[in-house]
Amino acid sequence: MEVHCLRGQHGSLRVGILHKARNDGVRRLIFYRVAQGSPLIVTVGLGTKEIFKAVTTKQIDYDLIAAGASLLIIVVMLLSIRDRIRLEKASRQSQLQNLRFDAALNNMPHGLSMVDADKNLVVCNNSYAKMFRLAPEEV
Repeated sequence: MEVHCLRGQHGSLRVGILHKARNDGVRRLIFYRVAQGSPLIVTVGLGTKEIFKAVTTKQIDYDLIAAGASLLIIVVMLLSIRDRIRLEKASRQSQLQNLRFDAALNNMPHGLSMVDADKNLVVCNNSYAKMFRLAPEEV
Protein backbone atom coordinates (compact mmCIF):
# COMPACT_ATOMS: atom_id res chain seq x y z
CA MET A 1 0.00 0.00 0.00
CA GLU A 2 1.44 3.36 -1.06
CA VAL A 3 0.36 6.21 1.18
CA HIS A 4 1.33 9.89 0.87
CA CYS A 5 0.11 12.46 3.38
CA LEU A 6 -1.32 15.54 1.73
CA ARG A 7 -2.71 17.16 4.84
CA GLY A 8 -4.35 20.45 4.14
CA GLN A 9 -7.63 22.21 4.62
CA HIS A 10 -10.01 23.63 2.06
CA GLY A 11 -12.93 25.21 3.88
CA SER A 12 -14.32 22.56 6.22
CA LEU A 13 -13.18 19.70 3.97
CA ARG A 14 -9.83 18.19 4.84
CA VAL A 15 -7.61 16.31 2.42
CA GLY A 16 -6.03 13.29 4.02
CA ILE A 17 -3.99 10.85 1.93
CA LEU A 18 -3.21 9.61 -1.54
CA HIS A 19 -3.71 5.88 -1.35
CA LYS A 20 -2.99 3.08 -3.80
CA ALA A 21 -5.10 0.04 -3.04
CA ARG A 22 -3.59 -3.42 -3.25
CA ASN A 23 -6.67 -5.18 -4.55
CA ASP A 24 -7.41 -3.07 -7.66
CA GLY A 25 -4.28 -0.91 -8.01
CA VAL A 26 -6.29 2.31 -8.36
CA ARG A 27 -4.76 5.43 -6.86
CA ARG A 28 -7.32 7.32 -4.81
CA LEU A 29 -7.37 10.70 -3.17
CA ILE A 30 -9.13 10.31 0.17
CA PHE A 31 -11.11 13.25 1.55
CA TYR A 32 -12.40 13.24 5.11
CA ARG A 33 -14.51 15.39 7.36
CA VAL A 34 -15.16 15.13 11.05
CA ALA A 35 -18.89 15.11 11.78
CA GLN A 36 -19.73 17.88 14.25
CA GLY A 37 -21.06 16.63 17.58
CA SER A 38 -20.40 12.93 16.97
CA PRO A 39 -17.38 10.63 16.95
CA LEU A 40 -17.75 9.94 13.20
CA ILE A 41 -15.36 10.72 10.36
CA VAL A 42 -16.89 10.78 6.90
CA THR A 43 -14.51 9.76 4.08
CA VAL A 44 -14.80 9.82 0.32
CA GLY A 45 -12.23 8.34 -2.04
CA LEU A 46 -12.01 9.33 -5.70
CA GLY A 47 -9.70 7.78 -8.28
CA THR A 48 -7.00 10.14 -9.54
CA LYS A 49 -7.79 9.23 -13.16
CA GLU A 50 -11.40 10.29 -12.57
CA ILE A 51 -10.36 13.52 -10.85
CA PHE A 52 -7.86 14.56 -13.52
CA LYS A 53 -9.73 13.27 -16.60
CA ALA A 54 -10.56 16.78 -17.90
CA VAL A 55 -6.97 17.93 -17.39
CA THR A 56 -5.60 14.85 -19.16
CA THR A 57 -7.97 15.37 -22.10
CA LYS A 58 -6.89 19.00 -22.47
CA GLN A 59 -3.25 17.99 -22.15
CA ILE A 60 -3.65 15.57 -25.07
CA ASP A 61 -5.24 18.35 -27.14
CA TYR A 62 -2.42 20.75 -26.26
CA ASP A 63 0.19 18.10 -27.05
CA LEU A 64 -1.39 17.55 -30.48
CA ILE A 65 -1.45 21.30 -31.16
CA ALA A 66 2.20 21.62 -30.09
CA ALA A 67 3.20 18.65 -32.27
CA GLY A 68 1.37 20.14 -35.27
CA ALA A 69 2.97 23.56 -34.76
CA SER A 70 6.42 21.96 -34.38
CA LEU A 71 5.90 19.94 -37.54
CA LEU A 72 4.83 23.06 -39.42
CA ILE A 73 7.93 24.93 -38.23
CA ILE A 74 10.19 22.05 -39.29
CA VAL A 75 8.57 21.89 -42.76
CA VAL A 76 8.96 25.66 -43.24
CA MET A 77 12.61 25.48 -42.15
CA LEU A 78 13.34 22.59 -44.53
CA LEU A 79 11.70 24.43 -47.43
CA SER A 80 13.70 27.54 -46.58
CA ILE A 81 16.95 25.57 -46.50
CA ARG A 82 16.11 23.91 -49.82
CA ASP A 83 15.39 27.27 -51.45
CA ARG A 84 18.61 28.75 -50.03
CA ILE A 85 20.64 25.86 -51.49
CA ARG A 86 18.97 26.32 -54.88
CA LEU A 87 19.65 30.07 -54.78
CA GLU A 88 23.33 29.56 -53.93
CA LYS A 89 23.67 26.99 -56.74
CA ALA A 90 22.05 29.38 -59.24
CA SER A 91 24.34 32.19 -58.06
CA ARG A 92 27.46 30.03 -58.56
CA GLN A 93 26.25 29.03 -62.04
CA SER A 94 25.56 32.66 -62.93
CA GLN A 95 29.02 33.75 -61.74
CA LEU A 96 30.64 30.98 -63.78
CA GLN A 97 28.64 31.96 -66.88
CA ASN A 98 29.65 35.62 -66.42
CA LEU A 99 33.32 34.63 -66.16
CA ARG A 100 33.04 32.58 -69.37
CA PHE A 101 31.29 35.42 -71.17
CA ASP A 102 33.90 37.94 -70.01
CA ALA A 103 36.77 35.64 -71.08
CA ALA A 104 35.22 35.06 -74.52
CA LEU A 105 34.43 38.75 -75.02
CA ASN A 106 37.85 40.10 -74.05
CA ASN A 107 39.92 37.45 -75.86
CA MET A 108 38.40 37.80 -79.33
CA PRO A 109 40.43 39.77 -81.89
CA HIS A 110 37.39 41.62 -83.30
CA GLY A 111 35.76 44.64 -81.75
CA LEU A 112 32.34 43.87 -80.33
CA SER A 113 29.80 46.16 -78.69
CA MET A 114 26.17 46.15 -77.60
CA VAL A 115 23.92 49.18 -77.24
CA ASP A 116 20.51 49.56 -75.61
CA ALA A 117 17.31 51.03 -77.10
CA ASP A 118 18.53 54.58 -76.30
CA LYS A 119 21.80 53.87 -78.17
CA ASN A 120 23.86 53.86 -74.98
CA LEU A 121 26.89 51.57 -74.94
CA VAL A 122 26.08 48.63 -72.64
CA VAL A 123 28.89 46.13 -73.33
CA CYS A 124 32.09 46.22 -75.33
CA ASN A 125 35.33 44.29 -75.43
CA ASN A 126 38.94 45.52 -75.24
CA SER A 127 39.41 45.41 -79.03
CA TYR A 128 36.42 47.72 -79.54
CA ALA A 129 37.69 50.14 -76.88
CA LYS A 130 41.14 50.26 -78.58
CA MET A 131 39.61 50.82 -82.06
CA PHE A 132 37.61 53.82 -80.89
CA ARG A 133 40.18 55.03 -78.38
CA LEU A 134 37.80 54.85 -75.41
CA ALA A 135 39.16 55.50 -71.95
CA PRO A 136 38.51 52.78 -69.30
CA GLU A 137 36.09 55.07 -67.44
CA GLU A 138 34.03 55.49 -70.64
CA VAL A 139 33.60 51.76 -71.09
